[in-house]
Amino acid sequence: MNFLKNTPINEVDELVIAIQKFSETYVAGLIEWADKQGVPVKFTPGFFQLNASRYSFELFGQYPLVTVRSTLLDLNYWQGVKRAFDAVFSICFLLLIASWLFPILALAIKINSKGPVFFIQGRWGQKGKIIKVWKFRTMYHGASTVKKEGGFSQTTSNDPRVTRVGQFLRKTNLDELPQFINVFLGSMSVVGPRPHATKHSEETLPLIDNYMIRHRVKPGITGWAQVNGYRGETHEIGLMRKRVEYDIWYIENWSLLLDIQVIFKTVYNMMKGEPQAY
Repeated sequence: MNFLKNTPINEVDELVIAIQKFSETYVAGLIEWADKQGVPVKFTPGFFQLNASRYSFELFGQYPLVTVRSTLLDLNYWQGVKRAFDAVFSICFLLLIASWLFPILALAIKINSKGPVFFIQGRWGQKGKIIKVWKFRTMYHGASTVKKEGGFSQTTSNDPRVTRVGQFLRKTNLDELPQFINVFLGSMSVVGPRPHATKHSEETLPLIDNYMIRHRVKPGITGWAQVNGYRGETHEIGLMRKRVEYDIWYIENWSLLLDIQVIFKTVYNMMKGEPQAY
């Protein structure tokens, strides 16, 4: 701080303290010098080193609070906006499209193989709570999702458990459409991080430190990771890390316009077909 002692009065307009590591005594000395000179002080706390792209500030009484990984979805107003969009979108879909498309797909599933039309699976939702996710059944009835040696068995290319109709449904993402029921009931959103099967999440959680950040919001039928190519089987932990990275980016940068962009990109991908959809 010696360099300040020789600084003439009126040559400093403002003092900005932006030091990564410092002592309280050192900072107090800087503020004391600024007070004597009548110079305003601004302070950049050291949290900018942390691995997060967004922060928000608020006052708790007279004490400043910093929120790490802030998002618009932390605010009740924007939660309400997203929920209203989901409700309107899901109602329109269920009335205008599902009312005639679902019976056709249900008939195709029943003709192709024995078993129920729908497959309902427990998955991690917001805050890690278990939700029941609806899908059209794409595998033969009774097919196991558990490996012989234990652990979750992801669907692979040319998986013998998948029916012929199921292959078509997965390729076109039509098997996910019953999740509009989840959206209507409020356990899911149209756009958000894709929910993983409970067993899959339990196995992934210890391997990725920031995995639970993706569960700060409701899971979605489609997501930012999926429209950017990170969908389907994640046989390498690196692929799952990239998916989580995209999910976190979505949460931190959420806007209604981004949701609409993801929806249009999802429809486009459905029409052209996706190589990772199986």
